Amino acid sequence: MRKIVERFDTAAIYITHDLAVVAQMADRIKVLRYGEDVEESETRKMLNDPKHPYTKSLWSVRALQKTVRESKDLMLEIQSVNAS
Repeated sequence: MRKIVERFDTAAIYITHDLAVVAQMADRIKVLRYGEDVEESETRKMLNDPKHPYTKSLWSVRALQKTVRESKDLMLEIQSVNAS
């Protein structure tokens, strides 16, 4: 997507809650909450020093580690299934 934007010298709007994804594609970020503008800045500046608590909460999600299921207990068992 970024290559298309650069090639055609245009702009793109990404609507997402995932700032980590936007950071890879956008030069600037505008954060809205309930339709209200809460913060706008160059991508690198915002992600290095987010000002608004909502922006901080969106960016902090990247630090959450996904838990890996270590148990070997049966999660799902399906019996008597036919495909036709």
